[in-house]
Amino acid sequence: DPNEGTALANLAFIRGMRTRTLPVAESLFAKATAADPGNPEIYMVKAALYRHAWNWAGARDAARMARELNPLSPWYVDREAVVTLCIGDATEALRLYRVEASLNPADASIHWSIARTLARLGRWDDAVAEILSAFPPRTRGDSALVDTLAHGERGYLQLVHANGRRRLSGLLAQASP
Repeated sequence: DPNEGTALANLAFIRGMRTRTLPVAESLFAKATAADPGNPEIYMVKAALYRHAWNWAGARDAARMARELNPLSPWYVDREAVVTLCIGDATEALRLYRVEASLNPADASIHWSIARTLARLGRWDDAVAEILSAFPPRTRGDSALVDTLAHGERGYLQLVHANGRRRLSGLLAQASP
C-alpha cells in the first residue's frame, strides 16, 4: 500500500538489502515518512537497515527519532542502546539500558544487557553483581557456582557460560522425546 508508512519502510529495507546500497532505500524511506510522519516503526526499520550496513551513526539517529515519537517504549530504548554499544560508547549504552530497565522492570533479561555493558567498561565485579541480583541462585547447583565464583572477569565469564549451558540444556530437553 503506497499510503502506509510501515509497508513502504519494509519495502525500502528489502530493496536496500537486495541491492546492498542505502541510496536505493532512502527514497522509499522518504515516501514512508511523508505518508506516515508519526510512525516510529519507519525509523526502526531504517535503523535496522543502517545497522546491517554498519552505518552506526545513521542507525542511532533513526533509533533516536523512533524514541522521540514513542518515548515510553522500552523496545526503542533497547535498539538505541544496542547501536550505541556497537558504536563503542558503552557509558551511554549503560545509561540507556538503565532507562530501559526503569521502563520495563518486569523484563529480567535487560540485566544481561546491563551486565554485558558493565563488562565492556571493565567493571567486572559490577557485572557479576548485576547478574546475581537479577538471577539469584535457585538450585543447589546454582548455589555451588556462586559459592566458588571467582571475582572480576573470570567470575563474569563463569556466570555467562553457566547461563549458556543452562539455556542449552533446557532447549535440548525440549527437543528430545
